[in-house]
Amino acid sequence: MTRLLPTKELWRAADRVNRELSTHWETVRLGEIANILNGYAFKSKHFNTKKGIPIIIIRDIEKEKTEALYDGAYDPEYLIHSGDILIGMDGDFRCAEWKGPKGVLNQRVCKITLNENFYDRKLFLYGINRYLKAIQNATSFLTVTHLSSSTIADIPFPLPPLEEQKRIVKKIEELFEESKTVHQTIDKMPEIIRKFKQSVLNAAYHGELTIDWRKQNSVEASTVLLKKIIKERKENYEKLLAKSKQEKTRKPKKDFEISVIGTNPKIPTWVDVKLDNLVYIAARIGWRGLKAEEYTKSGPLLLSVYNLNNGEYVDFTKINHISMERYNESPEIQLKTNDILLAKDGAGIGKIGIIKNLPETATVNSSLLVIRSREAFIPKYLFYFLSGPQMQAIVKTKITGSATPHLFQRDIKEFTLSVPPLDEQKEIVQKIVKYFELADHIANSVNSARISSEKIDQSILSKAFRGDLVNLNADDESASNLLDKIKKFNDEEIPKLAHRQKRKRKTLSRI
Repeated sequence: MTRLLPTKELWRAADRVNRELSTHWETVRLGEIANILNGYAFKSKHFNTKKGIPIIIIRDIEKEKTEALYDGAYDPEYLIHSGDILIGMDGDFRCAEWKGPKGVLNQRVCKITLNENFYDRKLFLYGINRYLKAIQNATSFLTVTHLSSSTIADIPFPLPPLEEQKRIVKKIEELFEESKTVHQTIDKMPEIIRKFKQSVLNAAYHGELTIDWRKQNSVEASTVLLKKIIKERKENYEKLLAKSKQEKTRKPKKDFEISVIGTNPKIPTWVDVKLDNLVYIAARIGWRGLKAEEYTKSGPLLLSVYNLNNGEYVDFTKINHISMERYNESPEIQLKTNDILLAKDGAGIGKIGIIKNLPETATVNSSLLVIRSREAFIPKYLFYFLSGPQMQAIVKTKITGSATPHLFQRDIKEFTLSVPPLDEQKEIVQKIVKYFELADHIANSVNSARISSEKIDQSILSKAFRGDLVNLNADDESASNLLDKIKKFNDEEIPKLAHRQKRKRKTLSRI
């Protein structure tokens, strides 16, 4: 059930805002300084998207554009132009200057025509949303969903002397200009932090983070490790091959063939190789695609791109489940701790995460690649490499080169990288973690600064509307005199205006 907000509740809400008004100010009803025009209930049968005049509905106030046209007859009284002041009368009450196209005003939106002889337009716009917000907060526990034009007209509004109003606006704009510079700086910080992290990963990939470490530590070159890996895998392959011949089963895959390009020209202990056979890569086979109706309330977890949206580690807070039968039919993508998940297609292509702790049995949907480090890599080092600018450059080419971007397994397998010794990989990971923790600390400070800066803006307006922002000028006409003028104008001019409007309507064709 819905109901209109009673006037007494409106005054209680606004009184919370007005309780600290300057003693030399007065209070005026909004309806005494402005004309309030309700929108009209235009017939929906005349709404369309091909012809007619834009029709402004409540959701359009925020977007500053319209989505529907009206091709029926209308009274020009309901025409809205850019710069008109509108208030949404449902839900999240909001006042704003209309900056969209000329249109007609639909119901649940009202137009405010301010008498600027008595009230500064900019000051009104700075203040009105504070009152609408107070009303909304005060009535959130009620079944109130809308305001009426008469209720809006009853909003008690602070009335400073007219010249003081102008000084207040000037001071607000000066302070907001300074605040704007702070906001702009804060807004740039996330991108600066992102680029900093990418530069750290780029430096790690080129061995720049561990220059001093290499001078102080003597380690075997990665060629020694690779030769050992090749030897052990080949021996294991020959055992499996002999077994397959004896049991007449399929031959094992040759995983000992590692594509070594050569020693890194700048770092003798590093080896340039292709990723193929150095990592395990798998994805859900197409014919085993899952449908949403197969999801279950319990059972093995089914991860998606959504689970890569919360930092480095895979997030398990929102997840689907599948049956154990469906889980078992794809053993190649049954997940383990330290597995790396990479989004291979769609809007999330390139997103990446690593499994820190696997809470229970889990697998992935068709949008993810499973990448598992083998003997030549520490899992976190491989994760950081795949997070870095080299891999993201591949992702970018996929996005710009295809209407449906897609990362294939061969894109990963054919990628060339330098493999540092395992001890140096550990050192690189420690360095990256250290720099990233610093970046995250800065990011948290930026978020705190953002909240503080928003509070500063509200503080500026709070001071402005209680008379603390500018000094009193003895030469200003008093607010009480201004209030008398307003009342006199309303007593004399409003009846004349109403009479003229009544005569005008008789000459117009109504809807």
